[in-house]
Amino acid sequence: MSELHAYSTCSGLIRLGTDLPKDALPLARGHAPHVRLLIERNAEPMHGSAATFSVPGMVGAQSIQDKLRALEAFRRLLSEKRSAAISQGFNTDVVVTNLSI
Repeated sequence: MSELHAYSTCSGLIRLGTDLPKDALPLARGHAPHVRLLIERNAEPMHGSAATFSVPGMVGAQSIQDKLRALEAFRRLLSEKRSAAISQGFNTDVVVTNLSI
């Protein structure tokens, strides 16, 4: 089983990787296909690319506080979606990062 990290850059761009960079804003980690699915179904597609995603509301935010609110809201959404999947019997090993900023 390969573990994958989903994280955001300061601009709101979501990246996936096996390592978590020092300056990353973590979103979730776990079994690679489950992390990808969680991100692809809930993130905002970037213009011009079906394979690039961003944290909803973070890219266009005007202030750091607005970016952080968007990041927290997205983490809550990911956590809710993960919980709903588990309650419906979906076997997932994804851990959503719920850091309060």
